[in-house]
Amino acid sequence: SGKYVSRFIPPYGRKQERLKAVLDGIAEVYASVFAAEPIEFRAERGLIDFEEDVGVLIQEAVGMRVGRYFLPAFSGDAYGGAENIPGIRGESMLRLVFGLGTRMNARPEDDSSVQYTLSQSPRLLTILNIGKHAGDTAMMDVINLESAQIESLVVNDFLKSYGRKFVGIEQVMSSIRDGQTVPFSPLGFEYDKDQCLVTFDGMVRSTPLVQQIRTILDVLVKAFHTPLEIEFATNGHDLYLLECKGPMQGRTAKP
Repeated sequence: SGKYVSRFIPPYGRKQERLKAVLDGIAEVYASVFAAEPIEFRAERGLIDFEEDVGVLIQEAVGMRVGRYFLPAFSGDAYGGAENIPGIRGESMLRLVFGLGTRMNARPEDDSSVQYTLSQSPRLLTILNIGKHAGDTAMMDVINLESAQIESLVVNDFLKSYGRKFVGIEQVMSSIRDGQTVPFSPLGFEYDKDQCLVTFDGMVRSTPLVQQIRTILDVLVKAFHTPLEIEFATNGHDLYLLECKGPMQGRTAKP
């Protein structure tokens, strides 16, 4: 349910120190079963009296180093297959977020994700909290390499410090001029005064991302004969499939 602890182990330091960090992280994941949030989650759904089985999954982090932070170029999830199965409603959807996918689990007022359809001609469905995106409170999640902890940063603050070093920023952002979004051009853009918005318009329009996600979903749905949800991330070059799972109960058209 995304309620248990996730830990990032920096890939540097002495071998024994790194091994200890991994073992401590595993113990912390198991201990998080007894944290308040997952207990409340289970109680709300009538599961408090059932035994909770927990496993630990260790994955290589997908992303790149930008200054003192580590983050994917973008993360996302997608839902598809419902439109091809009788009796199930829903349109295939794609949701993208700048930085770590943990931001997709944010509270609605902090949600900075962007949603598109997965049709042949992708259609932008929604940019939540568009006023915040254009201001100073749109958030993104990153890993602080110094503390080895996940941090939430204001997108504008991150861009002011690292926007010129972030390869492919024009695929993530759109500029705002006279209240309208226009393609982002890093040349001449002043991060300390010009406004921009996370739209992924360049990514959706100018890269094979949508076709890749659509193909992955088609293959998996045909293999499992059910609508599916996938999660993915990219380091700016390669697309990594992180998770594939069945549809959430009551799911319609929202990924």
